Amino acid sequence: MIVDIWKSYANDRLGADFLIPPDTTADQIPDAQGLSVYIHEVGEELPGTGVTITKSSQNLSNVLNQVGATLRTAAQSQQSFNGQSWTIYTFVDDRSGQQFIDAFSEHSGTLYQVSGQMNPFVVEIIPKLLSTFAFL
Repeated sequence: MIVDIWKSYANDRLGADFLIPPDTTADQIPDAQGLSVYIHEVGEELPGTGVTITKSSQNLSNVLNQVGATLRTAAQSQQSFNGQSWTIYTFVDDRSGQQFIDAFSEHSGTLYQVSGQMNPFVVEIIPKLLSTFAFL
């Protein structure tokens, strides 16, 4: 039996605390829209295959309008994780066929976006990450 022990990641500037899987790291990255943290496997071979968490002062409508300029909404659902409501979108780039998953939640006037390009790592980590996500 193998036990995965996830480690705590807290970031006061991001205003959130959550768990990340073993063999991953979280790096703060510059973002024009707000603060972002990029979670990826240690030794990631292809940059951009991890999960990005962004804290933004924009509202959801503005972000969806920006995303909609290049991507098509393929699916949308509402889910609750750890007592917090999240709107989950699947977006598709019709030119390349690439799919993306984005989860949005608003807390105290701030929009949080948890997103990544659809791949096995992202599909596995996002629900688990959201189930441990706590706003500070």
